[in-house]
Amino acid sequence: NGEWIPYAGLTYDLNDDWLIYASYTRVFKQASYRDKDNRIVEPTTGSNYELGTKASFAGDRLNFAAAIYLLEQDNLPVRDRSVTYQLPDGSNPYKSIDGTRSNGFEMELAGEVRPNIQLTASYAYTTAKDGDGLRISTVTPRHSVKLSGIYAFETLPLTLSASLRWQSAIENTWVWPVTGTARQGSYAVVGLMGRYDFQNGMSLSLNIDNLFDRKYLSLIDETYATGNYGAPRNATLSLDYRF
Repeated sequence: NGEWIPYAGLTYDLNDDWLIYASYTRVFKQASYRDKDNRIVEPTTGSNYELGTKASFAGDRLNFAAAIYLLEQDNLPVRDRSVTYQLPDGSNPYKSIDGTRSNGFEMELAGEVRPNIQLTASYAYTTAKDGDGLRISTVTPRHSVKLSGIYAFETLPLTLSASLRWQSAIENTWVWPVTGTARQGSYAVVGLMGRYDFQNGMSLSLNIDNLFDRKYLSLIDETYATGNYGAPRNATLSLDYRF
């Protein structure tokens, strides 16, 4: 059967540089998860609210955006950790919970801060809790920061850039197939890039990722007692030719 999902949005220009906006939408999503009795869980329903602002400066060369949001959901499927067996198809049982609230804040500044210097900086905060105030997913970082900058030399066909990404701690506790807790503390990863452009359409680039060879878990699986390590320090040298 069809489902009507209303949406409403409002934008207001404060002046030539700043605007504010607000939006609302209903949520309806049918998941394919099954419960411990091998029945498909009920559709997730709820409401999403967002309030934000956007701005542009220096002749639109520098842009800023910020937003806060609130997502309220019922029948949200989460892993049923009271069950220690798998379903006939090998999947894990889920259950639906009501009264969940997810809220967050995002902010980004991007553009040309000075001649030949491009900068991007962003910050995000997010958390999701059930009706009892307990976090739903502990494998999603609450805080994350991304920074990057690019500098193009005026007198040389040379471009240099640096990047940094940071996130707060994540963890997960399993009761099946083993019992235990894995935790990855907060970490930061730094990258560098240099590119030299020759006059004949050829360019030589060097990229270095994870400059300080940080060892970290980039992902902790909520279902199985596993995790994925991020790539160790690595470098890529490439030669490009355009014609």
